[in-house]
This record gives sequence, structure tokens and C-alpha cells, in this order.
Amino acid sequence: IFFALLIGNLISVPFVWLVTTIAIFSLIILYVVEIIALIFEAWLIWLFGKKMLSWKMCLLISLIMNIISFVVGPYFIILLINA
Repeated sequence: IFFALLIGNLISVPFVWLVTTIAIFSLIILYVVEIIALIFEAWLIWLFGKKMLSWKMCLLISLIMNIISFVVGPYFIILLINA
């Protein structure tokens, strides 16, 4: 499952950044792209762990990971800027 999480983030994070920087910034675009990334990451978790996890559990894991990333991410940016 860790491998699925790693691959999912390596693909979805650049995708989200690319789409939101190319498009004129809009909350609707941001929400749509984040939902696509959430579903993609959940699908990868399900694909690699389908014998252990249900689809709903994979969506929940993906949602929790993205919420944590949203909350903790700005602190890492501040740390990197001040380093």
C-alpha cells in the first residue's frame, strides 16, 4: 500500500500544480482537480490493496491524506523559505 501512496502522490501532486498554474485560478478548477487527484489516489490504493481494503476505505484514506497535506503543507513551505 505504501508503494501505491508514493506513486499516487508522485503523479497527482504535479498534476494538481500544473493544472492550477496553467488555468486562470478559480476555486471551481481547484476543487475539480483535487477531486480527480483524490479519486486517482484512492484507486491506486485500492488497486494495490484490494484484498485488504474496501473501495470506501481507500477513499477515506485518500481523503485523510489530502486533508493532512492541506493542513501541514503550508508549514513546510514556511520552513523551506526560512531555511
